[in-house]
Amino acid sequence: MKNKIEYYDQFIAKVPDFPKKGVLFYDITSVLLKPEVYTSLINEVYSFYSLKKIDCIAVVESRGYLIGAPLSLKMQLPLVLIRKEGKLPREVFSEEYELEYGFGRIEVHKDDIKMYSNILLIDDILATGGTLKSSAILLERAGGRVKDIFCFIELCSINGRHILEGYEVNSLVRYN
Repeated sequence: MKNKIEYYDQFIAKVPDFPKKGVLFYDITSVLLKPEVYTSLINEVYSFYSLKKIDCIAVVESRGYLIGAPLSLKMQLPLVLIRKEGKLPREVFSEEYELEYGFGRIEVHKDDIKMYSNILLIDDILATGGTLKSSAILLERAGGRVKDIFCFIELCSINGRHILEGYEVNSLVRYN
């Protein structure tokens, strides 16, 4: 795993004081500038999940889409979008969550989740775990079962994994 961390780390931009002073932001969009690195990331996730019983992939707005969309195509699975409040046109389930700097609300279309479907939930980063926990609750309220959670980056020092107890959580790059 050490080699993978070192490999991907060189392509992840670290932006100090964003979105507010004192926060170090890990920007995965720089990975997209290198098609071979982006392809490698998708292939890594595919190799881990390709043999698991997954019925659909749910992705958290917006950077989670960058991993989940190509993975859903590669795995030939439906892609379910979890969006910020007011962005989805049909009837929705919604869930409030706490951010480091306030509150937010996420939504999913009520008819996008099939009852008892096994869901792989994807986001770009695991920090406090609040967004992912709210997303999992939302998907389960819609009738699905969150079988696995994947994040490209995990900020271990924040320990967001504890809020996701009971879920299988995997990450590719871990920072202390």
